[in-house]
Amino acid sequence: MMPLQRIITLSMIFTLLVSCSMFEKPITERDPKDLPDVMAFQDEFTRGFMTSTEEVEDGYYLFESKTGGYTMWYPEDARMDDMYYQRNKEYSEHIKFGGSHDKITHNTYYVHVTYNKSKNVKKHELYLDLLSSMSGYEGQYEKSISDDITIYFAQRKNVDVKTSFHTFFGFVAKDDSNQGLRYEYTIICEEDGNNGCTDNLEEVEAHVRKLMKSIVFK
Repeated sequence: MMPLQRIITLSMIFTLLVSCSMFEKPITERDPKDLPDVMAFQDEFTRGFMTSTEEVEDGYYLFESKTGGYTMWYPEDARMDDMYYQRNKEYSEHIKFGGSHDKITHNTYYVHVTYNKSKNVKKHELYLDLLSSMSGYEGQYEKSISDDITIYFAQRKNVDVKTSFHTFFGFVAKDDSNQGLRYEYTIICEEDGNNGCTDNLEEVEAHVRKLMKSIVFK
């Protein structure tokens, strides 16, 4: 049999752990000095969407939509722009966030995410047409299906005299549901000029695909 003293000690440790978890303050109520020293937590508006101070992968934390409809990986250096934030209850949400010199892109980047919960979401072509129209894209989308998630993916470049943009974008939908999300990830290659952001596009593409696959609908 286990000695009484050891039982008492283990009981005290268990009680202490339970007490700490019960009284741990929500992220929005903690002092920023006690949070990770990264933009995702040091920016007041942005940290309101973070679910935990534990990384899901090196440099990424879990973002949870205020609609309650989805979660996704969020880069530690990115700041959300509250001026562009829009939400209609649990039915739609539009967010914009970005940062500079990401460890993968090595360039300034910004991301647009638009979530919809509607019967029309099942009409994937409707949302693809909308995405193409907004991005000025006239090509086809690569389609992939994993479990109950369908992802449409494409990319385009926009070359300016001084600046090059390259955008990876697509539509993520949960099959047999009314949930879908448009995702646009743009890198700005100021030093690249009219070369069209050709430095490490394959690596960036793999990076964006990974972020899109991180989206989990609830």
